[in-house]
Amino acid sequence: MCYATNPVDGVRLYYESAGSGPPLLFYPGADFSHHFAGDFGFLKCFASDYRLICFDPRGTGQSDVPLDPDAYVLDRLVEDVVAVLDAAGVERVHYYGFSRGGWVGFGMSVLAPERLGALVVGGMGPYHRTLGPPLEPQTLAAYVAEHYAPLPAKTRADFLRHSYESVDASRQGVGLSRALDDHVAEMTAPALLYCGRDDEFHPGAQRAACEMPAATFITFSQMDHIESGMRNDLIGPYVRLFVDQHRQLAS
Repeated sequence: MCYATNPVDGVRLYYESAGSGPPLLFYPGADFSHHFAGDFGFLKCFASDYRLICFDPRGTGQSDVPLDPDAYVLDRLVEDVVAVLDAAGVERVHYYGFSRGGWVGFGMSVLAPERLGALVVGGMGPYHRTLGPPLEPQTLAAYVAEHYAPLPAKTRADFLRHSYESVDASRQGVGLSRALDDHVAEMTAPALLYCGRDDEFHPGAQRAACEMPAATFITFSQMDHIESGMRNDLIGPYVRLFVDQHRQLAS
C-alpha cells in the first residue's frame, strides 16, 4: 500500500500507480475515492501506454479524514497532489480532474504550474463559489439517497462510509478557499475543458476557456453534470487525443 503525506498538515493520502509511459493523475469529483475513476471508465482509454496515478483525496477512501473545514481549502488540496507526485517520483504530470477534481486542477495551474504537463477538466470552472449553508444530517442522507443510489458498488460503498461531519467539512472548504477569478489568464498549461450543455458549470467552464491562453472547450449536448461523469465512452476519445498531442510534457 502506497501513502503520501502532506508536509503542511500531516494528512496521509492513499494512492495507486500502474502502467508505464508518461504519468497521468486523475482526481475524482465530490467526495469520491479513487474507485470513481475505474467505475466510470475515466482512464480506460489510457491503460495501455500511460502511467496512471489515482488517489483517495483527503476525507475519502483510505486517506485521512479531517473534520475541520479549513483542512479542505484549495491550498491543502493542491499540496496533496504535489505530495502524491513527490511520493510517486513524478516531476510533471498530465492532470485529469472531474468536477471538484477539476477545480483542484485549476488550483494546480496557479499554485504549482511547474508540476503540470497538460490539464483536462470536466464539469467545472475556476470561479469562486460556495456550496451553501452547512448541511443537516438528515439533508445529507436524503441527498445521498437521491443522487448516489445508482452508483456502482465500490464508489457508493466508499461514499457511504463517510461521516456527515467529513462531507460537510469538505463542502464548506470550497467556500473558504482562495478565489482564482483574477488568475485565470495565468493558467498557461495546455488545457482541455469540457461540460455537458445542461451542466450548471457550463457557463463558467466556457468563460474560462476563453480567458485561458491555451485552452480548448468542448460542449457535449444533452448531458448534465452527472451524465458528463458517466459517458466516458463518448468523452474519452477526445481526452485521449488531447493528451496524446502533449504527451512529451509529462515525465
